[in-house]
Amino acid sequence: ESKENLKRQFTSILPQAQKKISRYNDRDRGPIRVEMDCAPNKVYSACDQVRKNVGKASRVIFYYNGHGAMSCSHQSSEYGKCIWVVNGTIMHYTVVPLATLMEKLEAPALYIWDCDNAGLIVQRFNELAREKKEAWKN
Repeated sequence: ESKENLKRQFTSILPQAQKKISRYNDRDRGPIRVEMDCAPNKVYSACDQVRKNVGKASRVIFYYNGHGAMSCSHQSSEYGKCIWVVNGTIMHYTVVPLATLMEKLEAPALYIWDCDNAGLIVQRFNELAREKKEAWKN
């Protein structure tokens, strides 16, 4: 599909997603930041900025709509360990590792994975969280 068609589809989805997400926002109803077609450095920057703005005690909600994005093959070592984001152009995707998201957003955070293989992403994310928890103990 064309870049304009995809942007139009995403634009129609955003108000609905924002309305649903605002129900889970902290009591102070902090701002909702929307980023579309983000290169990894833009994702990392947005995560840093959001965490800085809300503070360490407030919940951050990360909503990822990955429908239409490519996915790793089942044989890939990255399968389920990353999400795919656009890198400057709608036709060029690159990965953002889940471990990096976890480090950038810290806790408390709520992650919503609206994409194919979301169950696998949740499983891998929980594995990473357990590994991190064990590392903190040691």
